[in-house]
Amino acid sequence: MLKIHFYSFYIYHILLYQFFIIILGVLNEKRCKKCGDLFSIFSSDSGLVLHERKIKKL
Repeated sequence: MLKIHFYSFYIYHILLYQFFIIILGVLNEKRCKKCGDLFSIFSSDSGLVLHERKIKKL
């Protein structure tokens, strides 16, 4: 019985952690000014800068 309770507690915390990661990702999205592509805060700002430079060259 204790083993089942431990596993449910463990699964609950994993799901809670994933939920907060998703919420943080949604709240911290950045958009490219030219084409509207989404960039997450988890991808670096340099990715957004390089993307915008590539758009300028086109």
